Amino acid sequence: MDIRELRFIVAVADAGSFARAAEQLFVTRQAVAKTMAAVEAETDLRVFERCGGRLVPTERGADLVADARRTVQFFDETIGPYLTIPDYASAARRRRQQAPSHLRIALVTGLARWGMPPRFFERLRADHPQTMLSVEEMSSDAVVDAVARGAADLGFAATHPELVAPLESKRLFGGALWVVMLDGNPLASKERLTLADLDERPLVTGGPRDHCHRFILGRCREAGVSPRVVGNATDTETIASLMMDYGALCPGSDPAVVELPAGLVARIVEAPGAEGFGNYVLRDPTRALSSEAREVWEGLGCVGR
Repeated sequence: MDIRELRFIVAVADAGSFARAAEQLFVTRQAVAKTMAAVEAETDLRVFERCGGRLVPTERGADLVADARRTVQFFDETIGPYLTIPDYASAARRRRQQAPSHLRIALVTGLARWGMPPRFFERLRADHPQTMLSVEEMSSDAVVDAVARGAADLGFAATHPELVAPLESKRLFGGALWVVMLDGNPLASKERLTLADLDERPLVTGGPRDHCHRFILGRCREAGVSPRVVGNATDTETIASLMMDYGALCPGSDPAVVELPAGLVARIVEAPGAEGFGNYVLRDPTRALSSEAREVWEGLGCVGR
């Protein structure tokens, strides 16, 4: 069990529901539900039960909540000063009145729907009502290029730090490489997959300029494994259609941040360096950020993770 799971346990105990805990944690309700299901499966323990319309710890769950609370407190006191936690409310308190400005964001196509902190743009607009916000969707490579050229202040991408250097990166979600598949796929019976499991399997990706594509195929080549790329697409509906038609797999980052459509499941792929894969916010460390961009940067993720 990691610190993220412990923090989720404490949040649910304090909030009394998955939905309110999700708001506190800046994730989706589905992410909280999936994390708690994983915790209960790992511990073979029912942590919460519903009482009077509120989730409360079970008798045995109360001990786990207490242990989680102590661990999170220790973590925050000893390591927390070196990390940053999303806090958009502080931005609102600091900057309600300012001259009109411009914030340019580049993000991977589709990421706004399934890979951003909940209500990110809504909060950004509330905190910076005078700021003109420009958002452009593009490929992973194009996001990196836009940030490096100064065409975007910040970039958001599903990627790995080795693919975006020398840009500075902060991880928002993730810590593993996943593949999504139909629940009837023979590989769905496995808890985790190896690269060897992908050999000769049909694969749908975002194309050569997509970092999920590049990372997983690069690791497969290193392992002597050859999945068959049967289609490239960036639109989620097209990807789902190709998966249905070919029974294909689709690589990506942590699916806990999005509710998968019915009939699809996700499995972790064990591969060298895969723990570094995830959804990141990017900046060029050689360029000065505007005050708005800096507030967003400082309020998101953890440096070097």
